[in-house]
Amino acid sequence: MIREREHDRKLLLEALQDKDSNPRSRRRRSMRFTAELAHALHLYLARSATTLVALQIEDLLGEILPVNVPGTDREYPNWQRKVSAGLEEVAARADLAAYFGEIRLARG
Repeated sequence: MIREREHDRKLLLEALQDKDSNPRSRRRRSMRFTAELAHALHLYLARSATTLVALQIEDLLGEILPVNVPGTDREYPNWQRKVSAGLEEVAARADLAAYFGEIRLARG
């Protein structure tokens, strides 16, 4: 399972590289998930031929803790974390408006 994930990650990063969308250094074989990488992935998906692209609000807000960690119900209450910003705050953020504008342009 771990090897499959590493292989899938490698293929995804190569696909980003092919589209000049990969924010990572060409010398590094792997990369931590960052806001910059999430943005590159979102734009990559937006440019694809798919009809529907969904973005997770947690990625847009830069949440770093997982929502559902199987088998750790005592350490982390599964499916109970609240998003760090309210709907009004999200709607008022200029950075997210610009982000969505980029996604709309990428969708063509």
